Amino acid sequence: MRDTGLAAAWRGSMKTVPVGSAELRHAHWPEHLPVGALRVVRWSARYDQTVIFYRDTLGLPDLETFHNSYGLDGTILGLPGAQFT
Repeated sequence: MRDTGLAAAWRGSMKTVPVGSAELRHAHWPEHLPVGALRVVRWSARYDQTVIFYRDTLGLPDLETFHNSYGLDGTILGLPGAQFT
């Protein structure tokens, strides 16, 4: 399958960096991609470790946490560098 220009451009803007590196800690959302909304629902038997990964390792801001909503706990995470009101 041949790459389209868009796919090649997208891959060219991505870079892999080691977890915990200084470069990762200073990462920011690419300016050429407007920040929108993203909602992902992910069940995990390791809820606490999952939140630690997304919040502390990836650096996503913790916007809200809820407990026992329809029997489930959850955390709403934001996008890095986005302004939240």
